[in-house]
Amino acid sequence: MANSSANSSASLLAKIVIIGFGNQAKSWAQNLRDSGREVIVLLRDPHDRGQGATLAAAPTQESEWPSLKAAQKLGFQVWFLNDKHKQQIAACRYFVLLIPDHTHLQFLRDFKHFFSVGTRFIYAHGYSFSRYHQELMALGEYVHLLLAPKAIASELRNSYLAKAAVSTSVSTSVSTSVSASVSMSTGANRLAAFYSVENSPSACGATTGAVTGADNNEDLKFLLDLSRDLGINTGPYPTSFAEECKADLFSEQALLCSLLPYAARDCFNLLLRKGVSAELAYFECWYEMKLIANALVEKGAQAFFNLISPNALIGGEKGYQLLWGEQESDGRRGSGQQTTFEHKLECLWNDIENGKFYQEVDSTKVEGVNGLRDKIMQRWRNEIFLKKGSE
Repeated sequence: MANSSANSSASLLAKIVIIGFGNQAKSWAQNLRDSGREVIVLLRDPHDRGQGATLAAAPTQESEWPSLKAAQKLGFQVWFLNDKHKQQIAACRYFVLLIPDHTHLQFLRDFKHFFSVGTRFIYAHGYSFSRYHQELMALGEYVHLLLAPKAIASELRNSYLAKAAVSTSVSTSVSTSVSASVSMSTGANRLAAFYSVENSPSACGATTGAVTGADNNEDLKFLLDLSRDLGINTGPYPTSFAEECKADLFSEQALLCSLLPYAARDCFNLLLRKGVSAELAYFECWYEMKLIANALVEKGAQAFFNLISPNALIGGEKGYQLLWGEQESDGRRGSGQQTTFEHKLECLWNDIENGKFYQEVDSTKVEGVNGLRDKIMQRWRNEIFLKKGSE
């Protein structure tokens, strides 16, 4: 009986319990299950109309609970935050928080009585722990871990199915001496992978000894194994909750969720206004953006600019000087006048339509093209990511 009890306890500790079942949770759950992991989905009791509104508005009937229906449809075992599953929940060690980031603190406040001292909460982003660090650390002697795949939910699943390279950020808020190996895929789907050791509970006033050095090593090993089972095969590299959070927010605001989609939209709409077919405009402005991004990631900027045609090279420099440089939309430099992005796009189109760009290409001799290419190559030669990419 003692061996049976010990095996049962070890089995519970090895389970992966995913809290919530939105898009990100579905990808995690399916990938981990397909890698041989036992996955449990943890949801608020659909009959609980009191605590726990952070997961969703309470449905009137169990059949109306979308997360429950989705998890059951995919064949996952579902536990609820209620007395029936309280003992099983308390016996588990690793929980992945895949409800919206802004609800994490309130969720843990509402349901902390379900989780044992030493429970590990794994976050997919650094946002909530960075935003509510002190409040989360004050809730109890839990260990907060970060495993942040650098892919949206659908791509995380698709990449796993395609056996493509995906990356992650791996961070633990406990100390460890484990060294993680660094690897780098050369595929177009390569993304960064990161780990960190920070905010040990013992350094923040914990006195019960719930977290030990042995735990630290075990946690990092667990995260590295978990990232592998998610389908991730690049990295990991060091990071922290705060660093991952700031970099993630900045890239979304400055490039990924602003510049790229809105620039593509404005270029697409301009082509439509000029009478270009929707099909051609789509492939030029949306689909080719993906191809160019893949080429830049896979080959690096220097190799990319060394490969493109003279027309693309000259046109790219023209666009760079107009959109990013000092040249104004009327061709003058330093006039101090500000013009909108859409107006600058109109100028590029007009120079194509009125034949000015053809003349600019014709007037650029072979020597001029080579000189321009050298100039652009020099511009990119000292960029840090190229140095790392060539190591």
